[in-house]
Amino acid sequence: MISNTEKRFWEKVGPITDEGCWSWIGSKTKNNRGTFWLNGRMVTAPRASLELFFGITLDNNFACHHCDNENCVNPSHIFVGDNKQNLIDASNKGRLHHQQKTHCINGHPLSGENIRKRRIGNGRVCKLCMKTYRSVYKLRRRVGKEE
Repeated sequence: MISNTEKRFWEKVGPITDEGCWSWIGSKTKNNRGTFWLNGRMVTAPRASLELFFGITLDNNFACHHCDNENCVNPSHIFVGDNKQNLIDASNKGRLHHQQKTHCINGHPLSGENIRKRRIGNGRVCKLCMKTYRSVYKLRRRVGKEE
């Protein structure tokens, strides 16, 4: 027998895609994330799917997608991951904001010989901008000492 909660959930699931994704057509946040009212609190639709169909409570973890479709609520396409696993998954799929940048803020290309890896954390640094920054810094220090 289907509970009222499961019935409400199924009312918000749209057509199944060719890849087997269950499309969420219910309410969404400004960031286009599906939401569902479950056990007295608003949760993301994928999180609700895991709780309803597998009985998994995520606590401080994330509902990550194997299919990379943020509107999919098929529990077999969703896995539980902590913050690190979520970021690694997003990085492997090229979904992190800074990965998509092709040029720095000053228009220099972020590729080839013009980039270096950050010393702290992950990421890329524009060598031309760093060279300019160091030149200006040294000049200011020299002017400051002459006064």
